[in-house]
Amino acid sequence: AARALPLVAHMTEMFWRVGSLVFGGGQVVLPLLYDEITAKGWLTNEVFLYGFALVQTMPGPLFNLSTFIGAAMFGVRGALLASFGIFAPGILLVFGTLPFWETLRRNPKLSDFLGGVSAGAAGLINSAIYTFWVKSIINRASFAIAALSGALTVIWSVPAPYVIVLGGVLGWILTGFGIGM
Repeated sequence: AARALPLVAHMTEMFWRVGSLVFGGGQVVLPLLYDEITAKGWLTNEVFLYGFALVQTMPGPLFNLSTFIGAAMFGVRGALLASFGIFAPGILLVFGTLPFWETLRRNPKLSDFLGGVSAGAAGLINSAIYTFWVKSIINRASFAIAALSGALTVIWSVPAPYVIVLGGVLGWILTGFGIGM
């Protein structure tokens, strides 16, 4: 009988698979990771959302989420394997297509294909928005923080790390006063 692969191998394979499907930016990773990680019970919804909030203060947050997940599951070894799994497919794709890039970018069929990929990525981003809205906006206070955060970002162009930290501080204050949290 074949021996079952250890969980760390399954985790690495999952990140490799997700990393292979990333077209359109890191936001596309979010619904894929969420579904894979929480549905399998590898991390609770709460730990996943805390990690998501934490990595928003860093550059490249959604790829850093993979590192967080790997570390939460298996410490440093998991962080390294998750990071390898999520980044390696894209790196291999770039280096594999680089010699042919000029020819590829002039191909109208490839351009049409990439247009469809972008539309699919937009659908996955909308899925991520819906998923995290449902899981994160649980009361009036969290709704107010989300609305203020959106306004600060869209209207006043406040950088995301500041908005995330402000949201955390507001959540802490509102909880301290027993308001809506």
